[in-house]
Amino acid sequence: FFFFNDTATTEIYTRSIVGSVRCVQETDMDEYDEATCSKKTGESPWPNTYSALGGAFHYLKNGQRFIYKDTQRHPRTAMAFDSQYIYFYVVDGRTNKSKGMTIDELSNFAVNFLHATDGIALDGGGSSTMVINDKIVNHPSDGNERTVTNAVLFALPIEKEFSKLFHPNEEVKARVKLNVFSGPGDNYSPFGSVNENEKGKVVAHPLEGVRAKGTFWWFIQFNEFTGWVDEKNLTQQQNTQYFTCLLYTS
Repeated sequence: FFFFNDTATTEIYTRSIVGSVRCVQETDMDEYDEATCSKKTGESPWPNTYSALGGAFHYLKNGQRFIYKDTQRHPRTAMAFDSQYIYFYVVDGRTNKSKGMTIDELSNFAVNFLHATDGIALDGGGSSTMVINDKIVNHPSDGNERTVTNAVLFALPIEKEFSKLFHPNEEVKARVKLNVFSGPGDNYSPFGSVNENEKGKVVAHPLEGVRAKGTFWWFIQFNEFTGWVDEKNLTQQQNTQYFTCLLYTS
């Protein structure tokens, strides 16, 4: 995700750079090195925008419907809102049970049923999918979820939880052969693995020890990889200490 405002920048991994976003990079950067990206959103009314996702077309704005010469019914993905509520809705189509909606039918629904004042369509067709609590609640026209690169989410954030098991610069080692992930959670892509007992070091990070996907995650530097590791797969290195004992007898 990219979060932009007029002056803010955000750090991302070079592997994740996509589209037309221009990043300031050093010429000798390697994969997974960090880069800083910035994007100015231009003049008013955009200077305070912190996040944006493009839509397909407006069908309703300030209470006025847009007229489209469209008579074909298709699956639709849309958002609408008024002064109190934001609505997410998906229309099934291209099946025996549902033919879909035209754009005019989409705007009619928003105005007459939702009483919305504004609405925008997102990617429809086979991409139209709604998921609630990890369950698909509509019937995608492809018969299953289509691979897409973005989504609009409505989520209840919870307070961050952190582990204090390790600290920055502490030496650790792998309990087992483990994957190193590009972010704190196994929903991120693994980009390498290390063997059991391989040594590493905890790298300072604002999210060090953060809880995600049911466990805690640490940013670890190994010989070949630096990335996120499940806390359960790490152990502290034990420093061997030697003591000299003198035994006196009479």
